Amino acid sequence: MLIDCSYFVDGPRHIQNATLGKPSLPNVNALDVCAVIEAYIAEYQQGFLIRMLGEDVGYKVDSYLAAIDEDAADGCTLHVMAADDKLRASNDYGKGNYNLRIYDVGNSGTDILESICERLRESFADYVFYKILRDSQTQATITGLVRLKCANDYVSPIRRQVTAWNRMVDRNRVFASWVNSEGCQVAGIDINPDMVTKINTLNL
Repeated sequence: MLIDCSYFVDGPRHIQNATLGKPSLPNVNALDVCAVIEAYIAEYQQGFLIRMLGEDVGYKVDSYLAAIDEDAADGCTLHVMAADDKLRASNDYGKGNYNLRIYDVGNSGTDILESICERLRESFADYVFYKILRDSQTQATITGLVRLKCANDYVSPIRRQVTAWNRMVDRNRVFASWVNSEGCQVAGIDINPDMVTKINTLNL
């Protein structure tokens, strides 16, 4: 995944009971809270990448992240490589490297894909936080509706949602500037205008 629960354990995106470690007795709800956060990340990651990168590049980056997650779970020694390296990888596999798994991410090197991911992580965390705040008042469960606590307050006001979105927009505008600079080596990035447009409390 592009991010994890570590982006929500403190600071302006703090969500109560979000934790990086195993839950302790005073923090028995940590697993449930982290599971909710991870579900939001999984739900919105691909859509966010497509909005920020366009379909072609967005799907490549999403596939890159999925490959890393899958390899980490399976214990494979190789994560992802560009199409140009597939022949070498196949030869290594033939020499007995049976923990090798090959992923075709086109001709974009993994260092370039990782550079894109690094520039979008904080922005995506703000995007997820906005979605959590938006939905926090009406989360349906088998026992009814629940509310996520955020920084010890039930259901942050609409102003906090606006702040989260606009903070994301500021980061996205920096990313857009990088995309248009000579430092960006990825062609075909297409940013949805909504992702660089600020909102207000009236959503105007």
